[in-house]
Amino acid sequence: LMSDSLAELRHDLCTPINQILGYSELLEEEVVETHPQVVADLRRIQTAATTMLALVRGRLTAELLNPSVQLAAAHLPEEAESEWLPPGPVGAAPAVRPGRILAVDDDASNLDLLAKRLSRLGHLVSTASDGVEALDRARQQPFDLVLLDVMMPRLDGYGTLAEFKADAQLRPIPVVMISALDELSSVVRCIEAGAEDYLPKPFNATLLRARIGACLEKKASWDQAQDLYRNLVQGQQRLDQELSQADRFVASMGSDVREDPRVAPLLAAFQRMSAAVSRRGNGAAFQHSGAGDQDQPPGRHHPGGFDRGRSLLLQPGGTGPGDACPARCHPGRRMTTALCHHGQRPGCAAVLPSLEQAYEQCRQETAQWAKTFYLGTLLMPPAKRRAIWAIYVWCRRTDELMDSAEAQARPVAELAARLDGWEARTRELFDGTVRDGLDLVMRDTLDRYPQPLQPYLEMIEGQRMDLHQHRYASFEELELYCYRVAGTVGLMTQEVMGLDPAYTTAPWSDVPDTSEAAVALGIANQLTNILRDVGEDRGRGRIYLPQQDLERFGYSEVQLMQGVLNDNWRDLMRFQVNRAREWFDRSEAGVRWLAPDARWPVWASLRLYRGILDVIEQHDYDVFNKRAYVPRAGKLLDLPLSYVIAQAR
Repeated sequence: LMSDSLAELRHDLCTPINQILGYSELLEEEVVETHPQVVADLRRIQTAATTMLALVRGRLTAELLNPSVQLAAAHLPEEAESEWLPPGPVGAAPAVRPGRILAVDDDASNLDLLAKRLSRLGHLVSTASDGVEALDRARQQPFDLVLLDVMMPRLDGYGTLAEFKADAQLRPIPVVMISALDELSSVVRCIEAGAEDYLPKPFNATLLRARIGACLEKKASWDQAQDLYRNLVQGQQRLDQELSQADRFVASMGSDVREDPRVAPLLAAFQRMSAAVSRRGNGAAFQHSGAGDQDQPPGRHHPGGFDRGRSLLLQPGGTGPGDACPARCHPGRRMTTALCHHGQRPGCAAVLPSLEQAYEQCRQETAQWAKTFYLGTLLMPPAKRRAIWAIYVWCRRTDELMDSAEAQARPVAELAARLDGWEARTRELFDGTVRDGLDLVMRDTLDRYPQPLQPYLEMIEGQRMDLHQHRYASFEELELYCYRVAGTVGLMTQEVMGLDPAYTTAPWSDVPDTSEAAVALGIANQLTNILRDVGEDRGRGRIYLPQQDLERFGYSEVQLMQGVLNDNWRDLMRFQVNRAREWFDRSEAGVRWLAPDARWPVWASLRLYRGILDVIEQHDYDVFNKRAYVPRAGKLLDLPLSYVIAQAR
């Protein structure tokens, strides 16, 4: 009871502080160009609010209120003060897909703040003050996403979420919980009940935007699947009607006409076609996933409201991706016909490597294409390093869909179709389907280190950005791209790395979470890649350096394409390098709390990758003609220092 009361007290105290922080961020965005003199004061307000949040969350705990442990917690650890990220450069990135969003909160100021933030991103926002009103609105008008507070009168967030998931009409709408209630049990309870995600207040604006974008894209895919399914059913019904009419017409023919040698072959062909269509119409293509759920496409229904199952149509002959391997060569996993290597079906061949062979292939590919990263993985225990190799190769396969030499020659429509197919295959992989050696090691990794599907889908979404977006107006836009294509790698690997038990039991940490640090490290690495590969990317017609920064430092896009090296370029690159270093610095707070057997390799990778920035400086920022890399000798010499840092934590 004391824990519940403290959680509610923390919620009530944090709510007005979050509002102060949120409004100050919005004000900063509005006045940074017109009244820059007040930005410093707004930043001080934000810092004070963040400090106050840390105090409330760090001090109002059952452990610290116990007199026996008060002396041990005489000061607040520095790590507790690093939750807030200051807003990035002004200029909100456009929403990936404008959506109809229902925001639900009993606090009018919270609703106003959230509505302003979402409206700036281009979304249509409706509001409700409690769960009862939210359900009424959702049943009266369509929504693509619900942002739901936890603690509300009449019907709280838990009850509202349960109602959404129990209603067949509302179930497909993704629900993201947003609350100042920071108890781990609350997070688990919401996710288990079907929430798509849970974001604590004050939310990080970049992560919120990314989560909303991903949810809206999935909701759009769900709607498209429903439309496709309805069209298929309607088409089948029309065809059945036409065939019935044709059957009646044939039956009305006289025997002399039916037996005419010129007509008989046509009738025989018609009857074969009619029988085939009837079989298909009664077969797997139009089977529902659950009794009584007539409005949903086939496939396993995910609690969050999205089809995470298999494709609509099974393979010819009834041997689809959901068929179990009859020889049980891979127990518990579904195998596609071409990949079962027991040889009992036509076309089945021993094409799947053994698990050891598949991991060895991943090791070789990692060693070939990511030398610095690979060196860091060698410092991990065997099981963890193998899992990291598998995840790396999956990410590389995803990247090659857009950036390989072969892909560069393909039309955009074909690349988009590839990404769609890769997303479908990834969903099936998480559902248990194994097609090749990469699927084999990824499935083994997911079994050993369970993790969510969402980061993988967001990385694919990042590749989709490369289809059409070759310029980035502001760093905020670039940050979203970096989060999707690289920050997500931190989220994919954090379950493999694990946490230090000392972190999970620390009295000042109610909800152990190193996700922001993991994302920061991924973004830092991607920013380093961008700076290193400026010359290579310009050959592809891509400029990742923000257009605002080019203008600020007086360096034109034409000069960049020509590879002009001047003082303006050096000033621009010096600014970019320092920004990348800041992201590396943000990540360090989380690295120190990784499991002991993961700290050394991650520290080594962080320091070695950050060393690329030093090389860029040594080359006088000439990334057009010189490749920046850390020599092998330098890598080896840095390992002992990384080890010392890792042990000191």
